[in-house]
Amino acid sequence: MRTAPTLLRSVPLVAIALLFLGLNPPVSVEAAVAFGIALAGAILLSSAITVLMNISLLWTISREGVANLVPAVGVILSEMIVPLPLFPNWSQPILNALPFRYIADVPYRFYLGHIPPNALGEILVLEALWMAVLILCGRALLAVARRRLVVQGG
Repeated sequence: MRTAPTLLRSVPLVAIALLFLGLNPPVSVEAAVAFGIALAGAILLSSAITVLMNISLLWTISREGVANLVPAVGVILSEMIVPLPLFPNWSQPILNALPFRYIADVPYRFYLGHIPPNALGEILVLEALWMAVLILCGRALLAVARRRLVVQGG
């Protein structure tokens, strides 16, 4: 649901940025590989957040609140608007503990060479831990929702 539209928008934008706007390629082949792997993990993590968001809709009357709030918070906390290092010092431990930084901040830091490729294993473990937490929370919420689900009609 998220991958195809993202690829359709990002591939042409990256091509234009590389050709005409001075975007540099990754600093090394290892950085490019680490970027690709971290990006694949980011897609899976984003999907886990999306599924959890959709499960939460079982308790709301309208989807607008959750559908607008979660992506807005995700965009802000994943460095898509303001780079995470520019947030106040007191917020850095909180931002580093949340899963949102693994969606955009971490993959692009591999691309730029700010994180060495040999740190990929640690990053993948943290991404996997967050995916496991979100999936377990989603399964628990879904189990609670199924107990109170009423299906009407034929």
